Amino acid sequence: FFAEIVEFQKIVGSLIELVDQLAKAAESEKMKAIGARNLLKSIAKQREAQEQQLQALIAEKKMQLER
Repeated sequence: FFAEIVEFQKIVGSLIELVDQLAKAAESEKMKAIGARNLLKSIAKQREAQEQQLQALIAEKKMQLER
């Protein structure tokens, strides 16, 4: 009976270690996904700002041509 309890504790210990490893891997992937999402948002904002600058430049050039 005692040997069975010891074996059970070993199995449970192994299971806990495995679950901990999986949790760490999942957390790592989650952080990568968050980083990628933030990068895409940043790129989108940069493109929007660049588009606004180009639109302003186009408007300025049109004004110069109309003179």
